[in-house]
Amino acid sequence: MLERWADGYDWGVHERRIAGFPWVTVGAGGTELRVIHQRSADPGAPVVVLLYGWPDSVLRFERVLPLLADMHVVVPALPGFPFAAPLTTPGMSANRIAGIVADGLAELGYSRYTLSGGDVGGTVAELLAAEHPDRVAALHLTNIAPQRALTADPAKFAPPITVFVGSATELPASGAGMTSPSC
Repeated sequence: MLERWADGYDWGVHERRIAGFPWVTVGAGGTELRVIHQRSADPGAPVVVLLYGWPDSVLRFERVLPLLADMHVVVPALPGFPFAAPLTTPGMSANRIAGIVADGLAELGYSRYTLSGGDVGGTVAELLAAEHPDRVAALHLTNIAPQRALTADPAKFAPPITVFVGSATELPASGAGMTSPSC
């Protein structure tokens, strides 16, 4: 098996595919932010920012990029995750990542966008939306991280989300699995 991976597997096919994405590197938050930046032919098209979670990468969105050709799409390689620029300073946090992503989007010339994220990306999206509500046209979360649910104010959510947040806060106490409510 080791011989196959070391000598027989064609890594170049995958390297070329990944290198073929429209990569851009921008200065943001005192660091570099690498992003896949797929531009629409329409300069006035809406901007969508896709944020993944752990243990994932920008490749999570590889199959949806062709479906979003009529929008400007930005998929940041989150600092500390695969394909990201090397970390040069300690202390990376979701708050810092949110600031870096906000700075990177401004550097790309985007002042208004829709955020979609899950897991760590969802937390980053929430923090970015809270810090820059004037920039965020819409926020789409595929889930709420359990640790985030512990600090959420259920009074601010629609009833199905309140049920979900309630079940998430019970998870650490019970040690049991969590089920999603029907929405």
